[in-house]
Amino acid sequence: MLLSLLLFLIYFFLPLFKRYKLSFITGIFSAILFFTLGAMLVWHHDIRNENYWFGNKYQPKDHLLVTLDEPPVEKTKSIKANATVNYLLHQSEAEPVSGKIIIYFQKDAPLPIDYGTQIIIKKTFTVSVVVEK
Repeated sequence: MLLSLLLFLIYFFLPLFKRYKLSFITGIFSAILFFTLGAMLVWHHDIRNENYWFGNKYQPKDHLLVTLDEPPVEKTKSIKANATVNYLLHQSEAEPVSGKIIIYFQKDAPLPIDYGTQIIIKKTFTVSVVVEK
């Protein structure tokens, strides 16, 4: 990225005629510059690169303390709830973490859950990342 930016700036110190002959190089340098800036922004905003993301620290024997973000939504065979992960409970320690998960409850028994309810999840699961638009 720095090389592209440096060459892009040097280009403007060339005489006008040479700049005209090499005008396609400006487009190439611009494309490289914007591509690398975009790649850096995507990497920076990817939650998997955060130190406090629970997916980087979760082990199968750990538990999660989560808070429901919205009232549960009733689906055909289940109840769906979005939640924020607050703490990773490892043995006797609670480590603050961040992240969001989707929880599905069985529809068989009525659950007294609502917005803001905190739940400890003891089941093991696999961590997967979903990109939101």
